Amino acid sequence: FAQDHSWTASALAEHGWQKARLGQWQAGESLIREAVAMHRRLNPAGANTVEPLHRLGQSQLRREDGAAAFASLDEAHAVCTVNGIANSKICLTVRANRAAALARIGRGEEALRETEAVIAAMRARHPDARDELAQTHEARASALSTLGRHEEAVASQREALAIFTALYGETRSASVKARLDQIEAAAAKGG
Repeated sequence: FAQDHSWTASALAEHGWQKARLGQWQAGESLIREAVAMHRRLNPAGANTVEPLHRLGQSQLRREDGAAAFASLDEAHAVCTVNGIANSKICLTVRANRAAALARIGRGEEALRETEAVIAAMRARHPDARDELAQTHEARASALSTLGRHEEAVASQREALAIFTALYGETRSASVKARLDQIEAAAAKGG
């Protein structure tokens, strides 16, 4: 791009996220990485990298690359901490998605502790954070499933589904319902 600008970086990140949501992982993540790089060039220590790093981690989670997702989300979490905004909505949501990545790489106990801490912080600091709370319940379900605690995982995923459905309706909740079906199938098998 001819000139770096925070608006350009934000637009790149959002465009990349939309591509990733459509399954165009490589193109989407490439745009998001460019957004992160542009934000860093503009303000190396600034918090503007949190959102695109979060989106990158979410994309990596969706394509089931837990290790890459953890790295991106852990970096976003570090930026939140350094900038003193760790309890903001976005940074708590980063922690929730980071916990989902932890579960994906087999660190279920750590993931469960993290999700429970985030749920408590969301309820105390951001009682209006419905979407963010639903994402945290999804991450908690992943942690519980990783630990083989399937009945609890089903309950947590149902909580996420209820929140998402109330917010966005049935159509937007389809992927959450699909994940619930997977967790219920694992619970039925006992493993």
